[in-house]
Amino acid sequence: AMRGGANLVHSVDSSAKAIALTKANVELNFPGDSRHEAYAEDAFKFLNTIDNKYNLIILDPPAFAKHRSAIKNALIDFDKKIKGYAAPSAVLTGAETRTSSPVRIVRNNETRLAVGKDNVYPCGEGAGYAGGITSAAIDGIKTAIAVIERYRPII
Repeated sequence: AMRGGANLVHSVDSSAKAIALTKANVELNFPGDSRHEAYAEDAFKFLNTIDNKYNLIILDPPAFAKHRSAIKNALIDFDKKIKGYAAPSAVLTGAETRTSSPVRIVRNNETRLAVGKDNVYPCGEGAGYAGGITSAAIDGIKTAIAVIERYRPII
């Protein structure tokens, strides 16, 4: 967004470590640039306080199981949503099954905008459109292209 000329970019993540890494990455790519601000807080709470402040929001909600140690409990919890998912007879439960997000934020297939929103682009694993790193990367690229096509200057 900054490379594209955005006046202001906010990064929000519940992880202070992720925010520290984000700040470091922005500083490496845009030294001394004051257009970026980062917030270590719950993204959904943050979105509830913004009062339509932004022209564009790219949203990647949190994963269902963030750590390897949480997978067993996540499978059991997900089995409550889809009975049989964590069956004792299962030999292997696939990682690319979109279970990291128990919900899907509905979007328009062509514009990739969230239905009913003019500036929210749900994408990736947490938004329910990918099941792992590879598919999340592809979905992110496709969403970025949609954003670029919408906001590129008309010559």
